[in-house]
Amino acid sequence: AFQRRALQKNLLYLTLTGLTIGACVLVLFLGSRALKEQQRLSKLRSDFLTNVSHELRTPLTAIRLHAETLERQLAKIHSPTAASAETIVGEVDRLTVLINGVLEFTRLENDKKRFVWEPVDLVAVLQESMQLFSQQLADAGFAVAFDLPESLILRRADRAALKQCAVNLISNCLKFSPHDKRIRVRLRDENGTAVWETEDRGLGVLPEDQPRIFDKFYRSASLDPAISGTGLGLTLCKAFVEAHGGSIEWKAPASGTGSRFVIRLPV
Repeated sequence: AFQRRALQKNLLYLTLTGLTIGACVLVLFLGSRALKEQQRLSKLRSDFLTNVSHELRTPLTAIRLHAETLERQLAKIHSPTAASAETIVGEVDRLTVLINGVLEFTRLENDKKRFVWEPVDLVAVLQESMQLFSQQLADAGFAVAFDLPESLILRRADRAALKQCAVNLISNCLKFSPHDKRIRVRLRDENGTAVWETEDRGLGVLPEDQPRIFDKFYRSASLDPAISGTGLGLTLCKAFVEAHGGSIEWKAPASGTGSRFVIRLPV
């Protein structure tokens, strides 16, 4: 009887062990399939975004070329519709910024982003970036304040990536400042660290959204759906700044309303 009970217990343990191993194998198999499917879908999404973005850039280039030609011709005859052509050029530039953001994101996701390291004057980059939005800022009635040194050279930086960061931050100021239209850009050198601040008096960031503002495709549920955006601007800023060995953080302005993004980059 003792041997019989021992045999039954051993058989029970073996059965439970076999079932456990079988369950583990099944979980691993299903997990592997799910992971492969997720990778396949991620690649399809990235390829789709890349292809669509490239296809959009071609007609936008043609539209901008013709709009500039039309603007010059209307300006010669002092036609009041020249302003409309200028608006078309500005909107094409805005769409180009959005498309470039999507392309940069797909390159980062696929590990195809290549940085061109060289000495870069960050002051010139900020001034050029603000110039891209000069017409939009003027039309919207923004007050722009600059607090920049004459020059601040970063010895090892990617000019295009830094310009993309500046453009994304300024674009956010434009989109999320419906009432108090003020933008302030500061830059200073603190013991070998470039401290770059972009501040507005707009909608700001809710406490529950603050931990996720740099997540890809994240948009606050409280945002007006009419406000355009892909949810990639701050994600790209964070990736580019960290590639330079720097950091970016959101802070509440001293005024209590709006947003202040502080970027620190090694000189």
